[in-house]
Amino acid sequence: MSLQVGEVLGYLNNYFVDSYLPGTTVDFDAETSTIAFEDGIDEDEVLADQYVRIEGSKLNDGVFKISEVGTDVLTVDGTLYDEPDAYIYFYALAIPPTLLSLITEMQTWETDHPAGGENVQSETLGPHSITYASGGAGGTGIFSNFASRLKRWRKVGWR
Repeated sequence: MSLQVGEVLGYLNNYFVDSYLPGTTVDFDAETSTIAFEDGIDEDEVLADQYVRIEGSKLNDGVFKISEVGTDVLTVDGTLYDEPDAYIYFYALAIPPTLLSLITEMQTWETDHPAGGENVQSETLGPHSITYASGGAGGTGIFSNFASRLKRWRKVGWR
C-alpha cells in the first residue's frame, strides 16, 4: 500500500486548512469521480491541483486532489463511492509545496524499502529468538526515518 497525502497530514495533525464549508450537502459520483455541491461552490475558493479534505460522509471521508473545477462540481483524483445527499464538512487545504515534495520522497522511499527499513536486527539465544528495530524504540518505519524533516509541520493535538 502506498503512502497517501492524507496519512501524512494525519500523522502531522495538521491539514493546512485554508477555507471550509461548515456543513454542506453534496452528491458523490463514483463513475465520474465528481463531487456536486447542492448549494454551489465558489470557483475561486478551490483550484485544480489543490487538495481538499472531506469529513462527515458515510463512505468518502479523506483527502483528495482536485483535477478539475467546474460550476458547482469538482472532479478529484482518487476513488469515490456513490453517496447521494451527503451532508459533509468540506475543507480547502493549502499544503506547502516543500511538504508535498517531501511526501513524494517518502513515497519513493517506501517503494524502495517494502519491509519498512533495513535496520532490523535479529538475535537468537538458545530456543528464543527476538527481532527488533535498531536505533531505539522509534523503529525503522517511514515516519521514524522522516521524523526530523516532518517535525516543523507537526501540531500538538489533544485526543
